[in-house]
Amino acid sequence: MPRREPDRDIAVEKHGINSEYPYQQVATVMKGNAMARVPQPAETRVVMWNSYFKMAWTSAKSVAEINTGRKIASSWPQRSATQTLPDNQYAVFATLMSCCLAIEARTNHLIEEMLEEGRITEREADAAKRVPLRERWFFLPKLKGCRKRIRADATPHQAISQIWRHRNVLIHVPFQDGSRSRLPNAAECQRLFRNFVAAMEDMNVILGRIKKARDRVLQMGRF
Repeated sequence: MPRREPDRDIAVEKHGINSEYPYQQVATVMKGNAMARVPQPAETRVVMWNSYFKMAWTSAKSVAEINTGRKIASSWPQRSATQTLPDNQYAVFATLMSCCLAIEARTNHLIEEMLEEGRITEREADAAKRVPLRERWFFLPKLKGCRKRIRADATPHQAISQIWRHRNVLIHVPFQDGSRSRLPNAAECQRLFRNFVAAMEDMNVILGRIKKARDRVLQMGRF
């Protein structure tokens, strides 16, 4: 008979990749009052890796078509070894990750702009870029010396925090705990994207770059 460890209770949560929790497949090990996270099964990690790979592959295919001037007939292979998130979840995943890249690029651009305008020093710009990405966006008004502050718990800038929280779940695939958010559904993703665009434009107003939000820009967040 195998030796039983009385203080060790293993609770396993399993959510298939086709459920609304595509990346939550984890064994939570309880030892006394402590909770330890156990790496996800390899197949779950591979699904997420393949989803990132598919994003890069799709863009690379477009580059090749532009470079060669011909339509490339090949498509992403449908095999178990190349399995990705289901189409509906993949679209949400790709949207969120693209938003994260845009948020980082926009934040750093605004910091560089302040430097070019002489509002901040090079030392201040370098220090600002070392602020964690999720907080960096909300630090911009203070960095420029604006009186108005933005709230991470109010629309539209709340979307920045929410998108970044999803980003952390999707990037740190090997581990999962109960505090992390699930992948949003299509309607929630659309709402996040709409508020993401509104937050970009509202920041322009707060920093004095424009006097009021432009309808033509806000319309880009609506479908």
